[in-house]
Amino acid sequence: MNATLVLPELDANSFWHDDSGFGGIYDVEHFIKSLRYDVKIVEKIPEIRKNGKTKKIKAVQLRPPRDSPISWYTTDALAKMKEHGAIYLTPFSHRLAEENDNPEYQRLRCRVSYHALSKSIVDKLHSQGHFMSIHLRFEMDMLAFAGCFDIFNPKEQEILKKYRKENFAPKKLVYEERRALGKCPLTPEEVILSFLSAMRFNNSTRIYLAAGELFGGHRFMKLFRASRKHPGIVRVCSGLHGLPPL
Repeated sequence: MNATLVLPELDANSFWHDDSGFGGIYDVEHFIKSLRYDVKIVEKIPEIRKNGKTKKIKAVQLRPPRDSPISWYTTDALAKMKEHGAIYLTPFSHRLAEENDNPEYQRLRCRVSYHALSKSIVDKLHSQGHFMSIHLRFEMDMLAFAGCFDIFNPKEQEILKKYRKENFAPKKLVYEERRALGKCPLTPEEVILSFLSAMRFNNSTRIYLAAGELFGGHRFMKLFRASRKHPGIVRVCSGLHGLPPL
């Protein structure tokens, strides 16, 4: 597209209600420097001079289809950008297909996620010793989307089914088969028993849980809480307390 990237704006309202902003979480200078050979990045839309006046370019909002192929960006999105000068892509979760024929795009994804974005956060976590960050994916929206109802009581199942009906496109699922097919997130107990313990993480390792409120109450966290007493099973940290400010 031969376009300049403006620093992304983070969604502060839909779920996390966190108004930290991109610069409050990530190292902006490192982000721009890390990707300097891939894309030009600026912190804000530049101003232009037109008819002797200085004004900002107004970006037109564009909604990418879910799992769009690269061709959508090089045709539809590019045409809009040429027409208006700037485009504002939102939302942007799952807006590029996971599979594509160009391995360089996959490498770029890794550079963004594991080098450009994560370095400052990882360095701060490393300063406290060995750690692992786990997203349990056990929130109501994830469970409802995946159709994972079988381990919940009848009342909880009704809540999940209602949420699914109100928030996701209709799709015929055999709920009793979803877990057997590997379509469901692991329960917190399964993470402890089949993953962390099997990999021999000891109880000096800090575990940061990156997740919202777990669906089904605290009963699923009992083994996590008890695990800190047992060598060979990890100690759980509930947040980034004690770390230097991001």
